[in-house]
Amino acid sequence: MRFVTIVLGVVVAAGCASAGARTTTSTAPAAAAAPAAAQDTTGGGGGIGPQYPSTYKRHPNPPVLIRNATIMTAAGQEIQGGSILFHEGRIVAVGTNVNAPGDATVVDGTGKWVTPGVIDTHSHIGVFPARSPNPTATRPRVP
Repeated sequence: MRFVTIVLGVVVAAGCASAGARTTTSTAPAAAAAPAAAQDTTGGGGGIGPQYPSTYKRHPNPPVLIRNATIMTAAGQEIQGGSILFHEGRIVAVGTNVNAPGDATVVDGTGKWVTPGVIDTHSHIGVFPARSPNPTATRPRVP
């Protein structure tokens, strides 16, 4: 009885595996079709394929200067009363004596901090109880 169950399971699995198989009648070689699929047809470098073309349009980014801020650099140094200049969405100058172009938006950063990256204040630390490193230790019950 057990042998019949195993054979029946193998037959069903083989039938399911072959049910999705399809045959093609294309006369084009497979190697010739591969480069066409790899081409970028999104019209702008990137995207996930021609069926989902990107509609992103970059907006102009005028120069922005943040003055008199405490600037934390990724190199570990801290610049007190420093300035940082952005142009076209990129950092172009950092220091204590940065001059802004005439059309720049100037932001007073007195008492503010400028840090590299993004600071995410969302955290799950302390939400769930941690297991004790000593399995025999007793832990207080969490309601």
